[in-house]
Amino acid sequence: MPKRQNTKRVESEEVQGEDSYVILKRPLYGEGKETLERYNKALLLEDEDAKRRLTEEFLVARVVDWNWVDDAGDPLPKPSDNPSVLDQLTDREMDFLTRHGILPPDKETLGNSVAP
Repeated sequence: MPKRQNTKRVESEEVQGEDSYVILKRPLYGEGKETLERYNKALLLEDEDAKRRLTEEFLVARVVDWNWVDDAGDPLPKPSDNPSVLDQLTDREMDFLTRHGILPPDKETLGNSVAP
């Protein structure tokens, strides 16, 4: 019986250490197009607030699970359970999530309109 493979597990050792991971929901093609269009509009308008909000909104919707911890080793709640957890992440952790969770895996799928 077919079963859609709509999540991906990404090892996150580079930002959270050995055995850490994030499970991300794969965006639908239409969602990816819409997100890129919104992001590109924010780029054109140089609207940093809109880019930040869009990034946070997308990550809250995409992070299905993780085993990330804070500096004390305590588990961090999933963004879908507590969106403000994003404020507790380091710049490297946010960059990691953005690289793996927002841009489609095949940038060429959407042409040259993919934002950096």
